[in-house]
Amino acid sequence: MTNLDPRKYGYLWTDQDVNFIFVSCYLFREFRQRDFVLIYNPHENGVSFYLGNKERQRLARYGLRFYSKLYPEWEKNAKKKVAKARRFLDKFKKVI
Repeated sequence: MTNLDPRKYGYLWTDQDVNFIFVSCYLFREFRQRDFVLIYNPHENGVSFYLGNKERQRLARYGLRFYSKLYPEWEKNAKKKVAKARRFLDKFKKVI
């Protein structure tokens, strides 16, 4: 068992009315690569997320870079992907 120092982690949020297995299934790969801790509280049926302080600083720097430099390109690509998804759904609706 690993001993964690609670001073090295900060609270993010709590997902209510979910269990640990459900939460662990929907975490995408990039999220699982981060330094975070999940704590399940059976009395509240909630999973609390805690992020490592160093990881929070690293992600904050990335967030600033993303919004100041990378966002315009991301937005352009996102719009193209949304349009492609809509075309796919239109075709799919015709099949059903």
